[in-house]
Amino acid sequence: MAAGETLFVNGGSGGVGSTVVQMAKAVGARVITTAGSDAKVEACLALGADAAINYKTDDVDAQLRDAAPEGIDVWWETLREPNFERTVSFLAPRGRMILMAGRDARPVFPVGPFYVKGCHLYGFAMFNAPADVQQQAGQQINEWMAAGKLKPRIAQVMPLSETAEAHRLQESNTINQQGTLAGKIVLEV
Repeated sequence: MAAGETLFVNGGSGGVGSTVVQMAKAVGARVITTAGSDAKVEACLALGADAAINYKTDDVDAQLRDAAPEGIDVWWETLREPNFERTVSFLAPRGRMILMAGRDARPVFPVGPFYVKGCHLYGFAMFNAPADVQQQAGQQINEWMAAGKLKPRIAQVMPLSETAEAHRLQESNTINQQGTLAGKIVLEV
């Protein structure tokens, strides 16, 4: 991701999405995101998103076309079952798509439209990165945090004794898509 590029992230108010929004802004990208309520849209804008779309009430596709008429340079996909037909249509020439969810997903992939645009597809799982890459990323994250450019979005703080309930809450939002969390869960000792 480079300064001036346009990034789209599904779910910019969640724990991962909110971090992606802030990191992209820290490198000078233009950020478009979605959220599931007006309050979450406002939270995305407060994090620095240039545009935030309420996917429950707005025409997301129309607003994406208006916000990025030349296409999306980097599409950060957080959905477990992505719609690649739709996504590829929004990618700019030489656009990149980053996947970080849906280990068991098997969606249809539009090979033709993807390759004629010269696009790239990346899987992202931080645990696969070599130690030196993780160390560099950690140093950059620490610098952004120290400079106030990156602030973790905490949805709920729970005592360690409620770990099982915290797991149920996370699962209900990640797998069952309840939409009741907008950030990370922190367990206190």
